[in-house]
Amino acid sequence: MTSNPSDSLVQRDIEKAMLSNLEKQHSDWQKIDWHELIGGREFSGKVKPDGVWRDSNGVIIIAECFARIGKLKPGQHRKIASDILKLIILKEELMDEYSLRIMLVVSDELGLQLEGNDWLSIIVSKKIELTKIPLSDEQRISLLKAIQRQGEGQSRTKRERTTL
Repeated sequence: MTSNPSDSLVQRDIEKAMLSNLEKQHSDWQKIDWHELIGGREFSGKVKPDGVWRDSNGVIIIAECFARIGKLKPGQHRKIASDILKLIILKEELMDEYSLRIMLVVSDELGLQLEGNDWLSIIVSKKIELTKIPLSDEQRISLLKAIQRQGEGQSRTKRERTTL
């Protein structure tokens, strides 16, 4: 069986590697169990961030990661906006009990796009810690191939729908 061309497995694997890279840069960060941290809270019980750590000062770091290169498309803007909204709500729900850092982890290329003057960049600059992680050449090539496959799969799906 061939894989679905719109599968985002490559992006998810690269996001895991980006978060692992970030963790290695901070030797005092220890992964913590999200479910133990949140207890029975309403919103926090319905979502799971991509990364959660506690640093040596007891600060909880909550991260969402987005592996993408190239110009953001509208759907990707929505995905980042929903990740940011999730982080903001988690912070509001947990800030009375914990010292928190909330961060959006992205490739350095995408980070540059999120430092602009559009509405999404302004929200990032005011509400979220933006953390840029450089991608290796191998990761960049894998992402480019995955993006191309996904684009071809989406155009094939559109063609199939119009012929039915």
